[in-house]
Formats: sequence, C-alpha cells, structure tokens
Amino acid sequence: MRQVFFDPAKHAAHDTALESALHRLQHEPEADTSTLGDQTLLPDVLNDVTEKDVASQFGDELAAAMRQAPAGEWFGPVTSAYGEHLLRVRVLAQEKAAVLADVREPVERDVRYAHDQAARDALYARLRARYTIRIEKPEESALGAALAAQPQ
Repeated sequence: MRQVFFDPAKHAAHDTALESALHRLQHEPEADTSTLGDQTLLPDVLNDVTEKDVASQFGDELAAAMRQAPAGEWFGPVTSAYGEHLLRVRVLAQEKAAVLADVREPVERDVRYAHDQAARDALYARLRARYTIRIEKPEESALGAALAAQPQ
C-alpha cells in the first residue's frame, strides 16, 4: 500500500490540491509522490501488511476502506484520524488460515520453549521454598553519622 497524506490544518474542505494530486496519480500511477501532499511521520509505503497492521498505524476507517480498494489504482480521499489520504493498494488478498505443514516447525519450537520455561520456573519455585530470605539494614557507622551531622 502507498499513501499520500493531506493535513486538514493546511487544506480547506474544498481544497483543489487533493483533487489535482488524485487526478495526476490516476494518470501517472508511478509518479513521485514526495512532491504531493504534506509531510508526515506516517510511512508512505507499507509492504506485506494485514488489515490489522494498517488499522494500528492509520486507524480502522482507513483499514476498512482498503477492503474496497481497486487493486493497483489510486483512489480517495480516505479520512483517518490524521487527515485525508490518497491510497494505492497493489495486491489485495484475503487472509487464509495457516496450514499445519507450513507452521509445524515454529509451533513445535514455541511448545518446546514453553515447556522448558515452565520446568525452569518450577525448579526456581522449589529452590525458593527451601530458603527464607531476610533483608537487614546495616547499622549506621560512626563515620556516616559524623558526616550527616556536619553542615554542608
């Protein structure tokens, strides 16, 4: 996904900058977007992201608009909590459930790690149960008392 941001503080409700940028991008989809829109800390390009990823960065409204996106075409404006955006979604694919064969190795690794962690925690609990821990404050030394009594 690519996006061009328009700050509402800089653009009035019927500002033509957004419309002219959209028109240009629809006719030149690969145009340099750095000269369009406004600067923002939001990323211009997001690769291999899910709708949830987009929602966490841009908000639910923009993520929902992506579902209706015409693949490979610039569209908008789409409103987010930040302002207005022009968007281009290259590939829109439905999420699918993982196949066990594809995830077996990392799942087995995670299960082994969880078992190891549980065994380690149980060992530490047994060791702690055998000991009593008491923290005593050291008595104030004569030197420390003398230094504390001196005016600074």
